[in-house]
Amino acid sequence: MGKHQDGYVSFDVPRDWDERTVVTYAAPKRADGTSAARVVVTHRKHDGALAALVTNYLRVSATQLPGFVLRERQPITLAGRVAISASFASDGYERRLLAVPVRPDLAALIVLTAREQDAAAMAPLFERMLSSITVSGV
Repeated sequence: MGKHQDGYVSFDVPRDWDERTVVTYAAPKRADGTSAARVVVTHRKHDGALAALVTNYLRVSATQLPGFVLRERQPITLAGRVAISASFASDGYERRLLAVPVRPDLAALIVLTAREQDAAAMAPLFERMLSSITVSGV
């Protein structure tokens, strides 16, 4: 058995099961009930081809998000690792995907989302968050 452990709970998990953890942080709600921004972190297994993982993520996003427009995709260095950044828009939202390897077979996908009208104001905060990323995987 493997073990799941986070800041609140731990439990045994069969070793051959894939982790599908999703962590979401959202900015405080506004008076109209909407949030200006959110950050979602997931983990995805891959075969060592980070670029293929990102390509698939963007392909699926393009089919599921109305008005999908890819703005930019490029290799970057994140937490001292070769990673991939992609920016895209859809249906009134600006998104930035960061894919960073945490193990040879596992990547962290970090998606920062802001409403179009809030994107410029949120950019410095998002950059500060990204500059604080560390990776403890092998």
